[in-house]
Amino acid sequence: MANFQRIIASGDNVGIFIVNPLTLREMERSQPSSHFMLPVLGEVWPQDHPIIITPKQNYSAYNIKEFYESLNFSKGFEMYMSVSKFLKGLPAPRVPTYCYYGSGINTPAQFYYSGNSYPNHVDKILYEDGDYTVTSRNLVACKQWKDKQSEYFYSQEMPKVGHRAFVSNIKVIQAVQKIVLSEFPPKMA
Repeated sequence: MANFQRIIASGDNVGIFIVNPLTLREMERSQPSSHFMLPVLGEVWPQDHPIIITPKQNYSAYNIKEFYESLNFSKGFEMYMSVSKFLKGLPAPRVPTYCYYGSGINTPAQFYYSGNSYPNHVDKILYEDGDYTVTSRNLVACKQWKDKQSEYFYSQEMPKVGHRAFVSNIKVIQAVQKIVLSEFPPKMA
């Protein structure tokens, strides 16, 4: 997911505006989950869609190794390789699956760095539809599982529900309650 490529490059202050993102960058880079969230080669992001755009080179899901090399962070590429194998081909979970996802919120998708600002400072951000953390192109990827598994599959878009608000949104809570209180696993239609 695009936002995590920016976090690894430039850090993120997690919404605490008095904190310089560079202060947290090393810690964020050390977390395997940050690398798990990067785009997986060819699964969702097209080859001609750069995520990080700099005067010298653009970075996408197709040149992740070069991205890490540009940061002098080979350990990061090792972490990416160790976790990305779990997403290769976006395998279906093969259990009854409910996929709820947010939409309708501007979500960072491309990051422009000018002059010598890379990797420390993003100069411009372009947005796409999503849940503010994850773009719709990633969020709807679960839909392909419907044809990849025989187990029950259901997906539902939750308009205007943000990523961080998902666990406290009343519509989401009601949907989960309905699942938990219903017959499980559901009968195949």
